[in-house]
Amino acid sequence: MHLTEALERSQPGLFYRIQCAMSKHSLNRRTEQTYLHWISRFVYFHQSKAADALENKDQHLFLNYLSDRIQVSRARLNQAQHALTLFYADVLQKTDPDQQPHLSHYASKVDYPGRLRGPEGGDGTSLAG
Repeated sequence: MHLTEALERSQPGLFYRIQCAMSKHSLNRRTEQTYLHWISRFVYFHQSKAADALENKDQHLFLNYLSDRIQVSRARLNQAQHALTLFYADVLQKTDPDQQPHLSHYASKVDYPGRLRGPEGGDGTSLAG
């Protein structure tokens, strides 16, 4: 399924609303593509809900899924979080600063191979030469 199809099936006109929100922020083209990707995945993940019915708990559920089940990198998790922040604030007009997810909440308690934690590598050894 194409990205725009998932958005339009969820709610007609949603793709246009997202494009307007992104253009308001003067994002570069690649950032727009990345945000559209994450918003589409989010909407597709919650395909049984209309976009306007999505709540903050749905955002938390999706970010937990990305972090724990898919194990995306922190950079990609950060991209997804920023895309959803734009989606909730500018498209759905749902903002509650106390309910905004914090990236540190989704940091897994387990080190995965290839992930760096602080000044050490994943095995606790120092990376400083």
